[in-house]
Amino acid sequence: MWIEELPNGKYKYAERYTDVITGKQRKVSLTHTKRNNRVEKEMFIKLQEKIEKKNAKTNADIDFQTLTDKWLKVFEKQVKPSTFNNNQSYMNVINRDIGAIRLDHLKVSHINSAILKLFDKGYGYDTVKGMTSGIKNIVWFGLKYGYLKDRELLHGIHLPKINRRKKDEFKYLERDELKRMTEQLLEAGYEEIARMALIQTYTGMRHGELIALDYDKHIDFKEKTITIERTWYHRKKVFQTPKSGKTRTIHFNKETEQLLREQIQFSKLKTLQRGLDKNKRLLFINYHNDPFTNNYTNELLNRYVDIPGKRVTTHIFRHTFITLMIEQGVELSLIAKHVGHSNTDMIQKVYAHFTNKMDDDLKSAVDNFSINL
Repeated sequence: MWIEELPNGKYKYAERYTDVITGKQRKVSLTHTKRNNRVEKEMFIKLQEKIEKKNAKTNADIDFQTLTDKWLKVFEKQVKPSTFNNNQSYMNVINRDIGAIRLDHLKVSHINSAILKLFDKGYGYDTVKGMTSGIKNIVWFGLKYGYLKDRELLHGIHLPKINRRKKDEFKYLERDELKRMTEQLLEAGYEEIARMALIQTYTGMRHGELIALDYDKHIDFKEKTITIERTWYHRKKVFQTPKSGKTRTIHFNKETEQLLREQIQFSKLKTLQRGLDKNKRLLFINYHNDPFTNNYTNELLNRYVDIPGKRVTTHIFRHTFITLMIEQGVELSLIAKHVGHSNTDMIQKVYAHFTNKMDDDLKSAVDNFSINL
């Protein structure tokens, strides 16, 4: 897309495309009174829609892979890089089976058969669910712009409940397990990872949010607050907005303050010893001056932490924070706001689980209760 300023002060947004019938280059354009990032994004999407409508009548010559590519081109401008890359990877797998099928020959049986094969290849239910969602988005895109006519393609897509495992949504660490984890990491020589785990437990931050912190910019020791305005996307090595899409500010206590100050000193020492860029004031950095990746941290946790019955990953510390807040009677909406959830749905599930555990504890206490008259 290119932009031209017109004599009347307006702006023309233009894009070239290939006519799929003639193979010739053509041009579409739109005018707008303004030029800024928001308008440019809006005009790009509208131009793509205009191009799709012009080419829609040629759907008989288009296969599902081509439709996928068209959808991805628009989808990329609407979502964060991590979301786009996940969907692109999903569709690469799907199109190995149905990518070459022409749209006028495509049937819902082709799609459902491809979905079923994913389970045979060992993909878990949640992964296949994500892939199926991508297929539905592409089919809806095709219907909207006239590439597809049969709405049964959308309504007939079926996701069988295979390899559906119960999520570890409610796994958290007890206080004694946190202590054991810390001791195991310290014994293995990973003091920095131990601090990272404890800071997550004390604050409820996502791992990506924690490693994206600039200790000068985002941590206010006077007010005891942390501003969370970004997360780290390691595949592209870029910062992007948090999962919620919104900036939030959270409070921390004295124990967290001590951990943060210790880690800042550790980070500064590492920067000095390794000759790293002093202008990068990240809380957790590797020897390439990038934030720790989630995979790296989880690999160390898996290797050195052994808590019976618990698979310890970075996300368990976030669950632990939520559970401890519930234990202290904090209102669910306040917990959701603190951890960056748009609603209390997930918190309520944890609350229900935790309440069941308390009920079991009460039953056990009643069973063992004796007045000894």
